[in-house]
Amino acid sequence: MLAGSDVTVYSTGGRFLHHSNSYVGEFARKMLNGINADIMFFSPRGINSSGKVTVSSTEDDIHKAMMENSSKICMIADNSKFDKAFPFTICNITQVDYLITDNPIPAPLEHNGLIVADK
Repeated sequence: MLAGSDVTVYSTGGRFLHHSNSYVGEFARKMLNGINADIMFFSPRGINSSGKVTVSSTEDDIHKAMMENSSKICMIADNSKFDKAFPFTICNITQVDYLITDNPIPAPLEHNGLIVADK
């Protein structure tokens, strides 16, 4: 689809994970260290009731590298992500600027200064 468009595409390279359609590893992290972004969009594996945003071990370094180099952080999480936790915490929900979700967020997470877009 991109071949016939005017869209400029950059790819981080590294190991491709089919389950998340993402690149991970040292090659990807090194490339991200040189990028300054206005906004980062990401989707975590889970968000627990205390606000920890979690992922699997193979993705945490990539998310953290991009978060450090972005002015704003936008998290995309449907209702299946809430009240779930995975082994690695990448941030706290208080570090996220925007949340796009399909349902209102659970009560324990409501007052974290997020700008929430739902439905």
